[in-house]
Amino acid sequence: MVARSATETHAQRLARLANQALKRGLRILEYAPARDVFCTSHSHPEHLHRVTMLGCDCPGFFFTGECQHHALLMHDCGLLPPTSGAANIIPFPKRPIGAEAIAA
Repeated sequence: MVARSATETHAQRLARLANQALKRGLRILEYAPARDVFCTSHSHPEHLHRVTMLGCDCPGFFFTGECQHHALLMHDCGLLPPTSGAANIIPFPKRPIGAEAIAA
């Protein structure tokens, strides 16, 4: 487990969480008819977390306001804020979500 640095910016923290999610093999899944978005869970592989641009239903987000699932969704949509320094994000192709995904 990687400890949070006292000098880590919000953007760097989101990039770190998205990197952890990618390394753990988490995936974003969409249920187009209802426009719901879910993310797989590393600790409970049989469970899906519902994620939105505003948050996630996992315990980590509830307690800290940040989680790998939410960071991965932001990364998947190309909405991670730019970082400076060592927190370089793993390249991942942007894909449409929501209305764009339904039209595709």
